[in-house]
Amino acid sequence: MEKHAIRRRSLLTRLGAAAFLAAPVFRDVIAEAQSAFPKRLVILHFPGGVRYVSGAYAGEFDLKPSDHNFNFNKVLSPLLSLRSDIVLLEQIGDVTRPGNTEGHTTSTLLTSDSRMADEDTVAVPPGTNSIDQVIANAIGQSTRFGSLQLGVHTAGEEAELTHARIVFANGTRVAPVNDPQVVFTRLFGGAPPAPTGTSTVGPAADQAAQALARLNAQKRSILDLRTAELQEIRALVGTQEFGKLDEHLTAIRELENGIPIAGVPGGNTGGSVAPSPGTSCGAPTVDPNTDLPTQVASMNELAYQALNCDLTRVVTVQWLSSGNDMTFPFLGVNRSHHGMQHDYGDDFDVVQTWFMSQAAAFIQRLKNTPEGSGSMLDNSAVFVVTEQSQSHTATPTIGFVAGQAGGSIRTGGTLMGNQSSLADFHIGLARAFGVNLSTFGEPQWVNSPLSLG
Repeated sequence: MEKHAIRRRSLLTRLGAAAFLAAPVFRDVIAEAQSAFPKRLVILHFPGGVRYVSGAYAGEFDLKPSDHNFNFNKVLSPLLSLRSDIVLLEQIGDVTRPGNTEGHTTSTLLTSDSRMADEDTVAVPPGTNSIDQVIANAIGQSTRFGSLQLGVHTAGEEAELTHARIVFANGTRVAPVNDPQVVFTRLFGGAPPAPTGTSTVGPAADQAAQALARLNAQKRSILDLRTAELQEIRALVGTQEFGKLDEHLTAIRELENGIPIAGVPGGNTGGSVAPSPGTSCGAPTVDPNTDLPTQVASMNELAYQALNCDLTRVVTVQWLSSGNDMTFPFLGVNRSHHGMQHDYGDDFDVVQTWFMSQAAAFIQRLKNTPEGSGSMLDNSAVFVVTEQSQSHTATPTIGFVAGQAGGSIRTGGTLMGNQSSLADFHIGLARAFGVNLSTFGEPQWVNSPLSLG
């Protein structure tokens, strides 16, 4: 091995909390030291399902056993160029809540356990872990954050208590963080990491928030906190790697400047650090409708950079809570999302297609990032799923997986469940990450665990 590679590997160890700045640049060196590229799990949740059209789904999630030709039109159209990287789920149901009951009950989606599920509570049986936390407990021990939970408009009393409950750790709901500035602070501000199974917002962010307040007053970037470390990295990189480092740092600065803040249309312009909650400035507020694209783009980029910098290997992102009353004037849709779930129309297809375009953009971001002879997407699994089918039913499950999780998942087709349960799928997903589960959720719903390979 070349001596400079050894020096770089040693550098990553010495940098400690600042190593994330070098991780994307020395990706291959880190993988060599670990004998493999890391596997990553991302769960993207969009609310409300898709509607039936003439017995099939508007998004061509076709359930007829005799016809498995997915045309990737309508709701799935943004994913057409990625179809070889995707496996669609068919005839797999969340049988924990059959029929049209508990349409907004999301707590069963990743737990496959409805023993305490109710639209008016957030309870799950003691000790229950959602599948992302099961996987995070296995693969998240070597990263700064065992997992991250991000949300866009999933806060608010009703949503927080009922319609945005997806992630559970040891029987306790893990709430998604809805403020991109708080997420940025936790990731890049030098605060101590949150324990696995806890939210990324809390008292641990206070120290970083104070440092950000000082930087904000000086009109400096958060990257200025890492000046010494960056100089050390620059002293060791070669010409090609210097360009990668500069590109990476530019992306972080652009993300920092693009995060929306109160009273500043388009984000944090002018190069100053955005004010953080807990400082003298209040939490940022944005228009809940017209700024939805900005909020989603910010959270998606934060999720990507958290993975890119190997700060975490498990991320969940929730776009809206189930039953959210948001409207979509930027799409020309002025009916509420909740209302459209009860009265489907072409405008609902427009909105759900937009959500699919956000999923496609995130997946493409991973695919565009080289990693070894392939891409980050090749070593990731992005599970895109919604809690409903149509008219508040939960079966069949509407969703797909993008990425091969390091060769453990076969893409470019359909995973036929033959009336399997979502628990059977979750077991297969865990096994793709080396977690050898034999059962999951309520044992009565485990029939024959599905193989994703």
